[in-house]
Amino acid sequence: MVGPNIKPGFYVQLVAASSEDPMNNKVIQILREEASDYETGDGATAEFSTVASGSNTGFRQVVSLEPDTGRLAWYKWGIFTGGVYEMQVNAGSSRLGVDEAKAAANITMEKSPSFDPEDDYAFYLVTDWWPAINCTNTTPNTITPKVRFIGWKWDFKEIVGAQAAQILQSGKYTVATLGGVHQ
Repeated sequence: MVGPNIKPGFYVQLVAASSEDPMNNKVIQILREEASDYETGDGATAEFSTVASGSNTGFRQVVSLEPDTGRLAWYKWGIFTGGVYEMQVNAGSSRLGVDEAKAAANITMEKSPSFDPEDDYAFYLVTDWWPAINCTNTTPNTITPKVRFIGWKWDFKEIVGAQAAQILQSGKYTVATLGGVHQ
């Protein structure tokens, strides 16, 4: 599987859309990696139910993809069924609900099929970040939306102070834009 150039031992700078995000500009070192493959409907909760022609699901959270504390994740996503799928990445939550939602991509089965998801629609996640998907059924039939997420999860440790500044000054690190589509 193709993915970002991140391996154990590598340094990564995390960049968030908001300068107030606690993960923004953190420097981390990758400790361990593991491949990940998840299909909606495989978890304890079915993310989608059937959708009539011309209707949509509303944004459905895929919290099964939220990484544990101390983990960075990268996923590309592909579609099993017809329709137009919009994704936003939800960052953080409070007692009032999601703190922030970032629009990330809009795809179809033709643009990113489940058997070979397109790298251009990949995204990064950390703890308290997860995708939400809305499917608009553009087919003439009732469908049950299904999405496949393939990617990597990495354990990391945060690098701080003079060591972090030295790594950034050296230029020997990868940038991971949280929630944004990987390009």
